[in-house]
Amino acid sequence: MRRDAGRNETLATLAIRSAAGIGSVIGNRLLRAFDSAQAVLAASDTELRAIEGMRPDIIASLRRDERRAEHTALLGLCAERGIRILTPASPEYPPQLLTLDDRPLILFVRGALEWPERCVALVGTRLPSPSGLRAAKEFARFFALRGIGVVSGLARGIDTAAHEGALDCDGISLAVVGSGLDALYPPENQDLARRLEVRGTVISEYAPDEEAQSFHFPVRNRIISGLVQAVVVVEAPRRSGALGTADWALDQGREVMAIPAGPFTPSAQGSVDLIKKGAGCVTSPEEVLQALRWDAAAPRTLLKLTEGTLGMEFGSLLEALKPGEPATADQLADRTGWETPRLLRALAELEVRGAVACLPGQRWCRR
Repeated sequence: MRRDAGRNETLATLAIRSAAGIGSVIGNRLLRAFDSAQAVLAASDTELRAIEGMRPDIIASLRRDERRAEHTALLGLCAERGIRILTPASPEYPPQLLTLDDRPLILFVRGALEWPERCVALVGTRLPSPSGLRAAKEFARFFALRGIGVVSGLARGIDTAAHEGALDCDGISLAVVGSGLDALYPPENQDLARRLEVRGTVISEYAPDEEAQSFHFPVRNRIISGLVQAVVVVEAPRRSGALGTADWALDQGREVMAIPAGPFTPSAQGSVDLIKKGAGCVTSPEEVLQALRWDAAAPRTLLKLTEGTLGMEFGSLLEALKPGEPATADQLADRTGWETPRLLRALAELEVRGAVACLPGQRWCRR
């Protein structure tokens, strides 16, 4: 019964979201007024008209629910592809987002569904300087080793460095993307997304096969800022989506900080402007913790992984990887007899744990 109730609530939420004229703000007004999506659909026209923004044409669109068959098919598709669909009524819905007036009505999620109590967003330009990349990785590593979730947008540049820095330390990283989970953008970050699905979470408002659109990214930034207690702009020019994330953070009551740069670094002048406007100026991750009044817990010790610490199954895969001889997935499948999906999942897990590395040409080697 509980499973059916959850399914029906998801279908009702999809119906609300797809009705013409209902966006996140009006949709959330409805959910808060009637306590559930199913109650919204059962409400009378008089009750619905009492909600701000609910015009007669919007009510008529909601009544038609023309996409119910499509929504039912979507539930089956997501189940086949290992994608969870979360609504604000789902127990697994990120608690940090529940208080937002424009919280997502639907989230498509792959990964651990783990929402750390302490999270920091690291955001910035897709064309960073070497110092910006280094800062993103070092800040992410510092936070990851202290159990702080690192949130970013899976974009090129600063976002990629932030996710990689956290994963290098076996930390938790959350990626909020501007496309469907099976149409990831940029395409070269698909391997990174698979690593995130093992140790962290990849999140989207968009159906699995929906391609990225330019207008998706400014909207998804409210989720990045909503998941965290602070947004750190690592490096951003004056026209940058990262500055939009900072604006969302201010509206949501989150802390905004920026890393300063020299006057002749064009890719960081937006960061400088933020500091001039009153954003916190930070030059080390310790200063982020101080600003948030968080205890700087001692970092975790990264264990050297061996066959013994990884378990027998992973150990047999490591044995197939001969030291100093990188191998392709096909070669490893021949040596182990494993099917490709199982092999790739295991390699992704070993990479996250630091036991193997993926080299150019999709070759794998032991570390």
